[in-house]
Amino acid sequence: MNSKSLLALPVALPAAMYAVFKVFSHLFAPKLAHLLGMATYWSLLLALCAISLGRTGLLRILKTARPARMLWILLALPVVLAFCFGPFRQRIAVVTPLVVTLSFVLAAINASLEEIFWRGVYIDRFADLWKGYIYPAVGFAVWHFAPQSILPYSHGRVAFVASALLLGLCWGIAAFRTKSVRWTVLSHLLVDFSGFGVLVYISK
Repeated sequence: MNSKSLLALPVALPAAMYAVFKVFSHLFAPKLAHLLGMATYWSLLLALCAISLGRTGLLRILKTARPARMLWILLALPVVLAFCFGPFRQRIAVVTPLVVTLSFVLAAINASLEEIFWRGVYIDRFADLWKGYIYPAVGFAVWHFAPQSILPYSHGRVAFVASALLLGLCWGIAAFRTKSVRWTVLSHLLVDFSGFGVLVYISK
């Protein structure tokens, strides 16, 4: 995939996914529409990562890299915020082993694909701060308006997207500095898991 196409994706992908979620919302019940929208999103990310990176590029961005002390702080900050101020404390009381297992699977899929695409593809292709870090972090945040169009965050969609931007900036600078997404995938996975995401689909 050429550089111009990659630079179009942080705008085109959120817009396309917003349309997909809206179509699904008219065809299915909200929870099923949301799940189908996420499955479509993950499928697109998988295809885009395969086209953009290939096996060689994937191995390159998953290399072992030791972040500096400040980057460790930026990797830990989203996890601490998620467990302390997210839904973890409210939902832990109703969690079962099945919920833990399925939530971990969903978190692993989402975190891996998002980090490889929104961070890995761009740090691998672009060396400057804007194209390799800031621009895709904004695209990552804006994309969250799509799933929020079906199941909005209790504190508002803008608040959710703003928090996604903060997380994207933390993960993005760590990936940009190390040229690896190995540790951002782990941080992202823990953040996603902290919300026990499968409860969105199976809770009453």
